Amino acid sequence: MTDSKWNKTKDWFWEGNVQDKIVKFLTRTENFIIIKIADTQKKEPGPDILAKRKAGKGFTEIRYVAVKGYPSRYYTQGEKKGKVKRASRSTQARHWFAEAIMELILAKSRDENIQIALGLPEFKVYKNLLNKIKWFRQKVGLLCYLVNEKGEVKLLKPEENI
Repeated sequence: MTDSKWNKTKDWFWEGNVQDKIVKFLTRTENFIIIKIADTQKKEPGPDILAKRKAGKGFTEIRYVAVKGYPSRYYTQGEKKGKVKRASRSTQARHWFAEAIMELILAKSRDENIQIALGLPEFKVYKNLLNKIKWFRQKVGLLCYLVNEKGEVKLLKPEENI
């Protein structure tokens, strides 16, 4: 089965769409200035979003955001592009979550003064994982942005349950 008209960028939970909503939230709601936005189409390495905000005199708050989407029902590239996947989407999501956490650990290890944040579409598997790592979120000050199907963004503080 193939859906020839399907395009991953039309899925609300695609990483680029989630990233876009978080960028708007950072600038409009939290008054951050965006330093860098990674090109998710090209799978550009580094922070998906890097932002700064005034804290007293000068820009002192730097926020490094790792963004993940949710796996599509379809293959997104290669000869199977557009065909329905048989693999478990929730298993793939857990792998993506782990990759993002590792990226944030490495970023914080390079510069302990930055704020780290995870940006995710609001799916049950991600919410369960966030609750399971609450201790870790509190210890490292991990913020979480959750984007729902309507495009609304919720900022989850390290000590909060979902």
